[in-house]
Amino acid sequence: MTILNSPRSNWKDVRLHEIADLRGGYAFKSGDYRDVGVFILRTLNIDADGGINRANAVFINESRIDEFENFALQTWDTLFVMVGATLGKCGLVRESDLPALLNQNMWRIRADRELVEPRFLYYVFSAASQKLLSYASGAARDFVRRDDYRNLSLKIPPLSEQRAIAEVLGALDDKIESNHRKAALLRRLIGAIYEDQESQATEFEPLTNLAALTKGTEPGRDNCNEEKLGIPFIRVGDLNRDEVTLYTTSNECECADEDSVLVSFDGTPGRVATAMSGAFSSGIRRADPRNSDVSSGLLLAVLESASTQRTIAEYATGTTILHAGAAVPHIRVPLLGQLQIRELSVELENLRRVIVASTRETRSLQKLRKTLLPELLSGRLRVSDAEKIVEEAV
Repeated sequence: MTILNSPRSNWKDVRLHEIADLRGGYAFKSGDYRDVGVFILRTLNIDADGGINRANAVFINESRIDEFENFALQTWDTLFVMVGATLGKCGLVRESDLPALLNQNMWRIRADRELVEPRFLYYVFSAASQKLLSYASGAARDFVRRDDYRNLSLKIPPLSEQRAIAEVLGALDDKIESNHRKAALLRRLIGAIYEDQESQATEFEPLTNLAALTKGTEPGRDNCNEEKLGIPFIRVGDLNRDEVTLYTTSNECECADEDSVLVSFDGTPGRVATAMSGAFSSGIRRADPRNSDVSSGLLLAVLESASTQRTIAEYATGTTILHAGAAVPHIRVPLLGQLQIRELSVELENLRRVIVASTRETRSLQKLRKTLLPELLSGRLRVSDAEKIVEEAV
């Protein structure tokens, strides 16, 4: 199967194994994991936009790195999930992600840089991930074989054009990555400001004195779809993602907007998000200020604080699915004077609004990237035209 079609006469046919080396990851055992050391990159560490995150990161002792040198990743390696529920997801390794070792269930695709631009190869796989799933095997078509992928037929432009395409799309990805880092930094700053106030407090009061926590609703399977009909339906797993995949047409749901703060108490208790719009599930609660002296920025800080997260974890019960609703009346916040709480709320809300603006820009850039990607890789859009579009966007 040819996974990249182009009308250009100077684009040539190649087999993947002719321009890149494929290697699977190593099945690290949980007993190998450490809290610090060399990062073991797992499928859950690949974001929807191809970036690498360190959520729930695990490591291996640095003294053992030589044992696994064949699984060490390099800058601009393409990652492709080849088994399981996220089959077809692609990632791109950047220098800031290293050192790292590749875990099982993924292919590492390393480009021969004399024949193909590494980032261009990543974009090819990103654009063609759905077509690539036709190679999946098994009763549920949930894994792929290495030999099938080694012989994939690609149609690629000259190296100079590959680099130009990668430069244009890379400018969008770099800006998206920068926005992610900016938002993460601001959230840490919000946390540090709040925890400084918390450490000085001598008296505390229940969070429920400052905020109403409204539980979400379940619209029912018949009212949900993946065709983007209706409004986004935010589930617990979406709170750490950029994009919601499920939508609902129900008119009887609790809803959030960009100024809302959401926190999960079921499933994976303790996840916190802001700048998300849509209906939200029953495993999530929306935190609303009870008066004008309290801001969403302050509630974001409270819910993300180490003390609140400890309380949620302490009251979480269950085996397969955790439930931590019992924690709500036990979450405490510093008892502050009216002027002090108002000043703190304004300071934290100003920072939260910058996060919202950055997140909004990121989503716009991601939408543009999704539009440009197939057009550039099919040859229908000239690089010079794409450059103008991207320059205006970033």
